[in-house]
Amino acid sequence: AYLDWLIHPSINIRGGVVLVPIGAFNTHHDPPERELSERPLVDLFIIPTTWFEVGFGLHGAFALGNQLEVNYEMYLINGLDDNIVDGFGLRQARGSLGAPGDNNDNKAFAGRIGLLPGNIGWVRLNGLDIGLSGYYGLYDDDDDRAIRLLALDITYRAGPFTFLFEAARADIDAGLSNRIVDGARLPVPTQMEGFYAQVNYRFWPAFLNNTFLARDNP
Repeated sequence: AYLDWLIHPSINIRGGVVLVPIGAFNTHHDPPERELSERPLVDLFIIPTTWFEVGFGLHGAFALGNQLEVNYEMYLINGLDDNIVDGFGLRQARGSLGAPGDNNDNKAFAGRIGLLPGNIGWVRLNGLDIGLSGYYGLYDDDDDRAIRLLALDITYRAGPFTFLFEAARADIDAGLSNRIVDGARLPVPTQMEGFYAQVNYRFWPAFLNNTFLARDNP
């Protein structure tokens, strides 16, 4: 659960369990919005979708001039812990809703700013959404080592076509994970990066308009 205090379209307060706004996929991961059943690898192991956390912060949207809309989300949250290993990436490091909770006394910062430009002259930019995201937090029990995560996402809709792109890079201070093999803790990977791109084409045969399949804007 979360609680919104809607003050103004440009600034609102949210607290509770929030979706971490890193990239576009994590905040729009539900099946009705995603045509493929498998998640991109970058959104499994670098951005550990589905990624939700306890925290609180601000969100809103506003216009800059006549041709640009800006939206944003930014939160202080319980951060990732030291369950980071090569192969699984950050996937096992998320989540403090259950015991024992946050593993250190520091809170992480996560935020995304989205840019939605309008058309500029003959260049058709209406339908373009560009997002820049960032995360910073200390992951170890001693509050010494940090994770820095940057992401870029692009969505562009033109007629029946939708283009999706997301890239992420994680830089992690060298340290030890909580995984033990042969009596020794495994080191954490210090750098991870990845991306995915996808093109969708939506179509609807007209002969199905008078059937039960045509209900609810399929």
